[in-house]
Amino acid sequence: SVNGVVQTEDEYIWIATYAGLFRFDGKNFLHITKEVDEDFTTKSIRELYIAEDNTMYMGSNDNGVYAYKDGDFTAIQHPDEVGSFTVRDIAEDNNGEIYVATTKGLGKIVDGTLVFLKDKNLGNTFFLEIDFDESNYLWGVSVDYTIMVAHEDNVIDSTNLSENETPLFPNSLVFLEDNRVLVGTTLNTIIELKYRDEITITETYTTSNIVDITDFFTDKDGNIWVTANNGVGYFTPSMNFVEVNGLNVTSSIENMIQDHEGNFWFASSRQGLLIVARSPFYNEMVAIDEKDVSVNATLWWNDSLYIGTEEGLKVIKNGASVHNELTNRFGAVRIRSLFSDENNNLWISTYSDNYGVVKVTPDMEIKNITTEEGLTSNKVRSVMEKSNGEIWVGTSYGVNVIVDDVVVKTYIQEDGLLNPVVLSMSESSQGTIYIGSDGGGIYEIEEDTIKNYNEKDGLLGGVVLRITQDPHSNIAFIANAGNTLSFLENNTIQQLEGFETEGNIFDILFYEESMIILSARGVYITTVDRIMADTTDYEFYNIVINDISQITANSWNEIDEYGKLYIACNSTTLSINLEDPFINTYPLQTIITYIEIDNKKYYKNLDTIVIPAGAERLTIHFANLSYINNPASTITFQLKGFSDKSHCISLKEDSYISYTNLPGGNYTFTLVGENVYGVKSVSDDIIKVSKLTYWYKTYLARSIFIIAGISIVTYAIFSYYNLRIKEEIKKKEEYKSITRQAITAIANTIDAKDTYTNGHSMRVAKYSAMIGTRMKYTIEQVEKIYYTALLHDIGKLGIPDAILKKQSKLSQEEFEVIQSHPEIGATILKDITMIKDIAFGAKFHHERYDGRGYPYHLQGEEIPMIARVICVADAFDAMTSKRAYSIDGTLGWVIEEMKKCAGNQFDPDVVKVFIEILENKEIILEDSK
Repeated sequence: SVNGVVQTEDEYIWIATYAGLFRFDGKNFLHITKEVDEDFTTKSIRELYIAEDNTMYMGSNDNGVYAYKDGDFTAIQHPDEVGSFTVRDIAEDNNGEIYVATTKGLGKIVDGTLVFLKDKNLGNTFFLEIDFDESNYLWGVSVDYTIMVAHEDNVIDSTNLSENETPLFPNSLVFLEDNRVLVGTTLNTIIELKYRDEITITETYTTSNIVDITDFFTDKDGNIWVTANNGVGYFTPSMNFVEVNGLNVTSSIENMIQDHEGNFWFASSRQGLLIVARSPFYNEMVAIDEKDVSVNATLWWNDSLYIGTEEGLKVIKNGASVHNELTNRFGAVRIRSLFSDENNNLWISTYSDNYGVVKVTPDMEIKNITTEEGLTSNKVRSVMEKSNGEIWVGTSYGVNVIVDDVVVKTYIQEDGLLNPVVLSMSESSQGTIYIGSDGGGIYEIEEDTIKNYNEKDGLLGGVVLRITQDPHSNIAFIANAGNTLSFLENNTIQQLEGFETEGNIFDILFYEESMIILSARGVYITTVDRIMADTTDYEFYNIVINDISQITANSWNEIDEYGKLYIACNSTTLSINLEDPFINTYPLQTIITYIEIDNKKYYKNLDTIVIPAGAERLTIHFANLSYINNPASTITFQLKGFSDKSHCISLKEDSYISYTNLPGGNYTFTLVGENVYGVKSVSDDIIKVSKLTYWYKTYLARSIFIIAGISIVTYAIFSYYNLRIKEEIKKKEEYKSITRQAITAIANTIDAKDTYTNGHSMRVAKYSAMIGTRMKYTIEQVEKIYYTALLHDIGKLGIPDAILKKQSKLSQEEFEVIQSHPEIGATILKDITMIKDIAFGAKFHHERYDGRGYPYHLQGEEIPMIARVICVADAFDAMTSKRAYSIDGTLGWVIEEMKKCAGNQFDPDVVKVFIEILENKEIILEDSK
């Protein structure tokens, strides 16, 4: 339940709810609680208001009023004797004083305290809404439907409209120029009032089906929006009322705002928070109230938009649904494509058992051409007109040539069209016909001779969704393999390496000098010259509107003579004006929204982040403060001093980064955002990050400890050498022996669990120790590596035998169980303290250097070095123990594979060391042949 929404000058969206106050950054909601900010203790917010000085005031249901300015909350004091009250509205007069309407009366904020007014008609009245006109007169609507006017905190007139001859029940108001007041009622009536020695009704407006007016809002274009309990509408500047239909904004709308980018936000106590975001795209189906209809084709014909869907033919004209003989006849027939020939005949490709291809003349004469007339199949997919006037029809079983409504020729399997399922057709400038098939590649038809192009000729796949001839050249562009583009020129197929879309390519069109490429998720606009130059010089408009629609695969899309593109989508029809598409060029602000230090949240004063010495985990949350296609934007960040590389992520995936056990010291965190239109952040903010160090870890403290330690050790050596040193050495060796035996026994138990990898743990430990030795670690460090590697697979003890020893392919659920063994191992080892960080091997040995490992997706130096070493040793043993090999052959293959994986799966430095070990033949493998 959302009671209000505002935007502060820092571009955050704030939401008032019965569950408290929330801040929204475009992707994540931050719940402002006492745990997040100790100065904010209320749990239920009723009203939000932004004052002229950009202070945000919050009226609560349970704890009075709060003010928010420059990141700080302040509780507005109020008299205790007033008792509990709910804030219903907040307003500011022309002098900057803040007035608060409550269920206990009307007050104003004086020196940080809410003071209730002395006039009994104000101080004791339950106002629903208040505001000030240009003359600084206070207007208020009370709960008993009385309208009051006050000046200098005293009532000067009032009227109860519910007592009129025609009763009206006011509950909201807004001011226009010349001190005119619009008052909304519980009916579909809005009245205009003026104060001229008394309150006078000057005009009455009706709001069509919009009933029970809750609030008003004036947008940047001067339209006055009306929110109500059953929807929204607006008055144009000339005071004509427009009811807004087709939006999912239909119930209990409390208020609305327009943000810095022009998006509209609605607060609904029933529907929650709603946004109508600006977009290059218009939903054509809103006009006919069609929802979730999968569209296959669009065509502008006879001044109307024809839409072919999975559920029949739809027609829209002048924003209204049209019903004619065609919609009646084909109302439930699956339509695959629509085409208009040079004589303005409409051709409808039906995918049914009865209709085949349908020709409709401009005079609406209808003719069906089916298998009875020689068509190869009634399941028609596409139609094209050849330059000589022939109509070519592609079906699920071949190609048909129609002249004067008669099938004069067909091409099927027996004629060389080995894959007869036709997805697309195109004609070259020389009259050659190209057929795109569903798996057989491209078929070229020239003078009844059929030639086939497939993978061996350069095609990336056999499914050719579209082959489109450039109208200005000999080039035919091909969409047949995911998100890349090919072209056919001079009987040769080549790839465009520099062009890559987001999602599969479904259609290719031309408009004037522009080339339009439709992918599953977007529209690319370029030119043939640019695309052939293999550059990335194109513009991209994201088709996803709140994730409700994508372009239909193998759809047919229309561009009308005015440059309007009609796009067939899987739940609607969208249009975009190619002549002037909307592009969000508003300066982008990229910021840190809040941080977490060991799960405690901090959201203020984040230009400098100070981390306590004992903190283990720092998580930095960031955002692009844009509300237009925010998930499609990206952020590039770097923690300098920790990593010399920057990382770029899409906000569709994540909006934070975590660092574990940062060493003490000073760092800088940089981040730059980019929206889907290529607009980057206004500035590259640099955030200082400082990790404190324990006092005893400072240089001076360490020096003192070293000197003291040397003195103590020297004294001990001279005092107790003869009596204790031999005994200590003996105990130490016994302790090591017991430790080695215990850990070895555990390792043997692990390997016994999975007989297929018997001895695996011992070998991994051996290889890991060899790596540590060559990397010049101390004897103690090498021992630690050895023991940690012995237990790296201890988590497999927690995996059921039925899964661990399964011979056939694992299901997804079983694979996820296998992937849980690092965390199980870490849990088993977490309380072992005799070898520090022994759990790291079990916990992190399946992390990858590029961050694509599991279970925590750590990357680079975020992964403990000991785990990076074990990862290399573990992979080597897996590659050499699961296959028959010759010593020379397998080692050569393994070395090449490990070189390839350096930098993605493995730490490059560790791989380099291990390859030196292998090339020096320090590891001897037994030949299993």
